[in-house]
Amino acid sequence: MFDNLPLEVLTHIYSFFNKKNEKDVFSRINRKSNKIYWIEQCKTNYGFYPKEDAREIFLAMAIIDEALDKKISIDEKEIDLFYGKLIRYNENNPGNSEIIYHIAKLYLKNKGKYQNIELGKTLCEQAATLNHNGARQLLGSFYRDGLYGYPFDSLTAIKYYQDAALSGCNNAAVELGISLRDGCGGIQKNCEQAIYYLNMAVNRNDNRAARLLGLSYCDGIGAIPQNQEKAIFNYKLAATRGDNIAARELGASFRDGLGCISKNSELAIEYFRMAALREDADAAISLGISFAFGKGCIPKDHKEAEYYLTLAANLGDPRAVKMLDDLDLIPKLTLN
Repeated sequence: MFDNLPLEVLTHIYSFFNKKNEKDVFSRINRKSNKIYWIEQCKTNYGFYPKEDAREIFLAMAIIDEALDKKISIDEKEIDLFYGKLIRYNENNPGNSEIIYHIAKLYLKNKGKYQNIELGKTLCEQAATLNHNGARQLLGSFYRDGLYGYPFDSLTAIKYYQDAALSGCNNAAVELGISLRDGCGGIQKNCEQAIYYLNMAVNRNDNRAARLLGLSYCDGIGAIPQNQEKAIFNYKLAATRGDNIAARELGASFRDGLGCISKNSELAIEYFRMAALREDADAAISLGISFAFGKGCIPKDHKEAEYYLTLAANLGDPRAVKMLDDLDLIPKLTLN
């Protein structure tokens, strides 16, 4: 995915992540779809590749996203620097919806000195009129949930979500699907429409949407009824596309017989293993513990337990290290 990026861009990304090793950086970026978007779409957004000032701008937006989502700690001086870059770029390049949206987001979501709700709302609405899907999605949520002084207005919320979803925004399609599934913010439950919008994102290769649809069919959430075949299909779709959470959830469903999914030890092991071998520590330790204790329909197997707990330990999970130390005691504990 990153093979075509200029070396200086990758180096610059590394420097912003507190000198973490390359594997950690790639893992973090791969987990954050918006970072992939900035990297791959910079030329489309700004008309040239992310070098020099443009590189600084797209990185500023990406890292402000990280700070506002509270995924990593950002020094206030860095926020000052990034904010200044966005403001200057906006002054020199008026009408860029991405820049306007990110300034609005900073005003709305930052709890510090840059919080300015009224100006943030104005800029968010301006970005939406420029067809920015992120701004449309935010406004949909504001009207759905009555945030930032916006009135509860389900029809307006649906309109903003629909505009963004139909323009290719998977997050908006998922939010609208969930709202229709659960009846959020005065939006009436509608099974057919909920499935329609979740499937819209699924068909555009959104793994989160497939996983949520799988869970909805598995447990019968909101307006969506239980359906084992469709639950397994959507979970499997997300899992085989690389979604480790979906693989873990499907593995647990087969192991424990969750929702409408019947127990199946072979399939439980298969999907836990799928995620574990993609270096998902949570899947590795879950499978290790399952083999250690004979959890659900997975039989006890000391050798397999040791293998997957070792894998989880090598992936940095301290729980697995402790479990390995106690592994020989587990048969004694389970007899009591």
